[in-house]
Amino acid sequence: MLHENEISGGIPRHIGNMSSLLTLNLSVNHLVVQIPFEIGYLTHLVTLDFSYNNLSCSIPSNIGDLTKLATLYLDANQLFGHIPRELGHLVNLKDLGLSRKHILRFHSNKFV
Repeated sequence: MLHENEISGGIPRHIGNMSSLLTLNLSVNHLVVQIPFEIGYLTHLVTLDFSYNNLSCSIPSNIGDLTKLATLYLDANQLFGHIPRELGHLVNLKDLGLSRKHILRFHSNKFV
């Protein structure tokens, strides 16, 4: 857990090399760029928390590849665009946080 550690900048792309990771908590930091595509390589993740940062991006569709994910927190960022329909692949998802500071849209009739 790297929660509340004053980490700033972007999330390094080599994070995708941590393929056995179960929990990634980078909440309450100063991350400002985007969620890297490589996050989709963390297929064992159960918890992913990027809440309370300043991420300014859309939600990458390959988060839908994280089929073991039970908790996804993206609250309090500057997210925009459509919520990817691939989030419907997260069959184990129990807790989804998308509140505060979002300009997100659902694909009508396409989010399963």
